[in-house]
Amino acid sequence: MRVLLDNDLVAIDAPTFAEALRLAMAYAGARGLSVIGAVADGRTLAPEEIDASGVAPPDVTEARFLACNARELVADALRTCGGSIPAIVQDLGAAGDAIARSEVEAAMTSLGAAIGLWQQVHAGLTRALEAEGLLGASVPGGDEIRARLATAATGLRSLRDAVGVQDWSRVADLLSFDLAEALSATRTAVAAAADRLLPGA
Repeated sequence: MRVLLDNDLVAIDAPTFAEALRLAMAYAGARGLSVIGAVADGRTLAPEEIDASGVAPPDVTEARFLACNARELVADALRTCGGSIPAIVQDLGAAGDAIARSEVEAAMTSLGAAIGLWQQVHAGLTRALEAEGLLGASVPGGDEIRARLATAATGLRSLRDAVGVQDWSRVADLLSFDLAEALSATRTAVAAAADRLLPGA
């Protein structure tokens, strides 16, 4: 089968899909890229089909592999997530201000917005930290990010409990201090990891 990486011809007669994948990965690695997908005779393969075991559709005549700069991809994901954290802190601050004014409904609206965005950020960071296979190495600073995420999650559970018992003084403290500090520390750790992956970007 013909083997291509994006639009570059890698080989004209690979005997198996596993060999085609090996050739594409070697070609990509020499250029600082990682294979992230494959198309066999025009059909996009599912992740489980792109496997070194050679499990692929029979009678493939052309395997086109898709590549990216893995470090750039992960660094961009980290920076996108980190860039959303100030909005979360802002919403938490607005909720704290509303609590101070005894405007519980307004506080819950701001809190809901903050938690919704935090869930997206948490999911994005988790995916980025799971990209070790793509990078071929651990995400630098990944353990610190995980620790910061755990601290923030603990703070959010405490917030949930305080709201549940209507301990508004505790809610205000969590919103204004504990959670804001935890999220700011998370942003710092995320930015540092992105800079180590892709300095100067």
